[in-house]
Amino acid sequence: MIKYFQFKDTINGTGFIFRYALSIVSIMILSYTMGYFFGTEQYGLAVIFAFLMSLGIIFNYATYYKRIKALYSQHLIPSMVILITFNIIAALDIDPLLKGTIGLGSVIYNLVLTFGNSDILYHKG
Repeated sequence: MIKYFQFKDTINGTGFIFRYALSIVSIMILSYTMGYFFGTEQYGLAVIFAFLMSLGIIFNYATYYKRIKALYSQHLIPSMVILITFNIIAALDIDPLLKGTIGLGSVIYNLVLTFGNSDILYHKG
């Protein structure tokens, strides 16, 4: 189980899309539950779900890291910085046109990561 959270090895496109979908769905469910517990003033449970949500976010970034390492290992750090920048900009309250452009760039980036071919025959992650 711990290997899913480690930032090493690589994954293929199919593994990337399944891990990405699992992480997004779990983050959405955990964040909704955390918000519910904050709204009902059950702060202890809200903190527990915030911790679980942070594990989902780490799982998401580990998924991206493993796939980027498979495709663009020589540009790993700049790619991760761009990914984090996309996510920060998407969370801000900015111009809808800029937000849409960043969202389109993010979709294209995810498609490249999903369908890109790597030279690795057997992925270990």
